[in-house]
Amino acid sequence: MKSKDQRFLFLIENKTAPWGDILWTGLTPWDENKQSIAIERTGPFTPKAYFSNNNFIFTKEIKELIENSSLKDIKFLYEIEKKKIINLDWTKWDVNKDITDYLIYMNQWI
Repeated sequence: MKSKDQRFLFLIENKTAPWGDILWTGLTPWDENKQSIAIERTGPFTPKAYFSNNNFIFTKEIKELIENSSLKDIKFLYEIEKKKIINLDWTKWDVNKDITDYLIYMNQWI
């Protein structure tokens, strides 16, 4: 029998990406002048929620779900600027190949 006061603890981790975290999380440097984070990553794929440089990043869709949920006292400290999004759909790459097989292709887009 579950008690109404029962609490749950969830561990949230990023998915393991076949070629490392950079394609999954991108870069999220802190902009001291703007006092915010700027995202630099590949697209069109973006995880709905993920960790990058110790920041918990949400898409607008997830942020709205949280804001409209019964979760209380969750604060979003600032909007995140999309500084640079490179159109590179690495999700369709063959995971059995080494990332170096794709570096020439990647350099065309950067």
